[in-house]
Amino acid sequence: MRMMITAQGADINSQVNSQFGRSPYFVFFETDDEMLEHYQALPNPALSASAGAGIQAAQLVVDQGAQAVITGNVGPNAMQVLRAADVAVYSIPSADDTPRWTLREAVEAFKAGRLSRIALPTTGKGGPAAPQHSERTQKIAALQRKAQELRQELAHILDQIDELEKE
Repeated sequence: MRMMITAQGADINSQVNSQFGRSPYFVFFETDDEMLEHYQALPNPALSASAGAGIQAAQLVVDQGAQAVITGNVGPNAMQVLRAADVAVYSIPSADDTPRWTLREAVEAFKAGRLSRIALPTTGKGGPAAPQHSERTQKIAALQRKAQELRQELAHILDQIDELEKE
């Protein structure tokens, strides 16, 4: 599985960053890589965005094919994008409660099943934010899921066309 961890730096021994949209780096791993030698670190292009950093960051994660995210806190807009793309979000314990985790420690905790999956956005202190259950928000999420399904279906159709044209 391809996973992404928000990070302070670009290597395996960097600390996990607790803020999703404003994390300096996104580090991508394959969970079946036992030695954790092969990873990809990308600087967060949304880091200095004046607005919409969470949405931009989440779209980058989706575009990179991540199926899971490990971070501290995720805002409502970023969470909506991640949920629409069926990206699972796992939370590390708050930095107030424990020493900072390295990326290696976070991957090991994930593999051992010690991280909690979160379904709602979180606030700066790690507690749940107010649920975003408005009718408008629900419609947006449903349309985003449908758009993702249509993109996948279109990609499949285009692959079939390519195969038929090769024959």
